[in-house]
Amino acid sequence: MNDSSALMRRFVLAVLVVLTVGCQQSAHAPSTPTPVPTHIPGFSGRVVDFTTNAGVVGARVSFGDTSAITGSDGSYVLDTPRGVYEPRIDDARAGVARVTGESYRGDFFVRTGTCIGRYGTISDRGASQPIAGATVSLGGQNVTTGKDGWYRIDFTCPATGVIGFNTTFMNVSHPDYTNASTVVGRGIAGYTRIDLEMDRR
Repeated sequence: MNDSSALMRRFVLAVLVVLTVGCQQSAHAPSTPTPVPTHIPGFSGRVVDFTTNAGVVGARVSFGDTSAITGSDGSYVLDTPRGVYEPRIDDARAGVARVTGESYRGDFFVRTGTCIGRYGTISDRGASQPIAGATVSLGGQNVTTGKDGWYRIDFTCPATGVIGFNTTFMNVSHPDYTNASTVVGRGIAGYTRIDLEMDRR
């Protein structure tokens, strides 16, 4: 065997060794990490009759494509991702909801007639946690959020179902957060849920 044939044979053997080792290593390569789930264990709430304050049985609560039927005390549980929704109660729009986690308070008022008001939760945009002690101001009224970020502002029940006529804002303030606001409409009409987020200073 001449020198060139011997060199060629050594080269081919070297290539085969490299390919074999590479295949063995790739067979034992680490698997792709499992994505972190975006769903939460499930938040709860109640559908409440505005006049009697009793739970409404058999109401359908829908957040996007997910829905639940209320039980004997008007309560329900939904497993749905964090995010902003336009919830519906028995196919009627119920405002704006910002689901923040399993501690999210998902209460709704129905059968409100011509009564006017706003309610909902105030939460930390970054931490997705409720903000206690925030001041919510609307139509000359001020209320403070509780531990669960919940607020509720009640007005009168005029026959027209609306008070005021100018563009009206709802404002929220807290010493640790930048102010937040949203337009509620031309005057204030209906009894609707509005959740708002705030950014920490």
